[in-house]
Amino acid sequence: MYTNYSSLKLFIEAMKKLIIHAGMHKSGTSSVQLALHRYNGKNIHFPRLSEPNQSLAITAAFDAENSSYAGFKYMLPGDIENLSKTTIRTLENAIQ
Repeated sequence: MYTNYSSLKLFIEAMKKLIIHAGMHKSGTSSVQLALHRYNGKNIHFPRLSEPNQSLAITAAFDAENSSYAGFKYMLPGDIENLSKTTIRTLENAIQ
């Protein structure tokens, strides 16, 4: 596909990077999310899914059947489903 090193290097530099920080409890995840939520720069795109701590939105999108998740305690099933769809749509748009 690439005939020389310089064209390959240009391609790699132009690629987008996707970094996912999925930390366990007490690993600094909330601090990372808050800092990125406040960041307004050109080199980083941080999708605003909901609150700065996006654990509710991510759990709704990828583990909506987890009825024991504390964040779902006061939510109706339809609200969880809507949050799931909105979160997935936002993430899909962010990586395009």
